[in-house]
Amino acid sequence: MTNTGARPPEGSRRGDILRQVAGELGALRRDVDRTSGLVREHGGLLAEALPRLDTLTSDVAKLRGTVAALTAEAEEEDERQAADLAARRAVGMAPEPPGPWAWPILDHDTATAAWDSLARWVGEVFCAWYAPTRGELPDCWPLHRRAVLELTWLRQTHVDAHARHAPGHLAAEWHGRWLPAALAGVAAAIDPEHCPAGRHLIDPRDRTRRVTTSERDRSAAEPATPERWQPHLCAAVEADVATRPAQNSGSSS
Repeated sequence: MTNTGARPPEGSRRGDILRQVAGELGALRRDVDRTSGLVREHGGLLAEALPRLDTLTSDVAKLRGTVAALTAEAEEEDERQAADLAARRAVGMAPEPPGPWAWPILDHDTATAAWDSLARWVGEVFCAWYAPTRGELPDCWPLHRRAVLELTWLRQTHVDAHARHAPGHLAAEWHGRWLPAALAGVAAAIDPEHCPAGRHLIDPRDRTRRVTTSERDRSAAEPATPERWQPHLCAAVEADVATRPAQNSGSSS
């Protein structure tokens, strides 16, 4: 009786295994060859990229240094501008409230701020540095609207001419053109017969209040100082802001 389930000879089975192993080793060798090729290719790319990466790292470091320096410079500039603004605000040279001012339409708060800036500029800059006399700047100038307007635009042009980075010719033009023009405007606004130095709107015919020519000339030659016109300023501000609306969204300028 024939045995159909007989196992194949041992040598035949070993040959099949060896052939299978040989095939797998061949496939593995091909994979290794491909991997080696990729490694060599990527190694070349990496070798090319490394110097570029070093250069990029150096560039990034330089860029960080530049950014840090620019940031520090910007912070220093902000501090300088803040200090400059504080110094200008202290003497009424800051553009606050924004100008030029349209006095007829200013609201209560804006007019109060405008009076404060104008008074500080007249006292700390105009009187302190340009030394007008009481004849050129009568004590009662705050009580004369035209004189206030003349000094307002004189202040504004002074602020513009002495702003940061303003061209130098603006300051020269202010000294040579606008200062004499404003003083002429103040002189036209205030009649020395009615407002001699230290007086306001007197009747020249009133002998009890009349001053002699020599007295008027002597007083007119004295320097104008905030102490002389401060009482008139207080009266002018009080009368002016009392008539203004509490808020006016259209007030600007």
